[in-house]
Amino acid sequence: MSVQDTEVAAGVEEGAAVPGAAEDQAAEQASGAPEVQATEEGEATPKPAATTRHKLPDGVHTPIEFRNHIVTKGIAPADLKPQQVYGWVKSPGKGEARFPVAHYDAQGNKFDTAQINEHGVTLTRPGVILEAAIEWYKGYDSRKAERQAARAQKAKEKLEKAQAAAAKAGTAEDSAANEAGAAGDATAAEVTEGEGHENWDEVEAQ
Repeated sequence: MSVQDTEVAAGVEEGAAVPGAAEDQAAEQASGAPEVQATEEGEATPKPAATTRHKLPDGVHTPIEFRNHIVTKGIAPADLKPQQVYGWVKSPGKGEARFPVAHYDAQGNKFDTAQINEHGVTLTRPGVILEAAIEWYKGYDSRKAERQAARAQKAKEKLEKAQAAAAKAGTAEDSAANEAGAAGDATAAEVTEGEGHENWDEVEAQ
């Protein structure tokens, strides 16, 4: 266990080790595990890992340490998966609802996004301040409910708009049909009137 993992274990619960150091490493390196690449001579050489494992600054914790902390304290359910937490890291959102993650290089410099060099190697590690991340998580369910309600409202408005358009189109068709019927009646009346005049001519001729 690294010095940082030991410090976090002591900070989360006195005398109890926090599980997840191995999960943390596996999750961070999931997309950057060494790949084997054949050389021209046929020898296989591993590609460099896409994530470096340097120590985060004091007071900054890895996403898995954050996950283990809120589960241990009963803030989050035990079935909260590390993959979900890293999903927040990958897509933190925007504005006030943004997951408060930052990315730190080996010198402790802080970035909003992961820093990757020209060789595809990630030079930073994601980290969170526990207090800020906990406050973010406490509002997670309410924000999720608000997003779902907003999507439902948008879908309802879209459906109502489509129904109104269909009703308008139906009204236009009915109007056109009525106009066509009226035109047909007028034509029939004209024909009947003409036939009447011809009959009167025949009567007068007699």
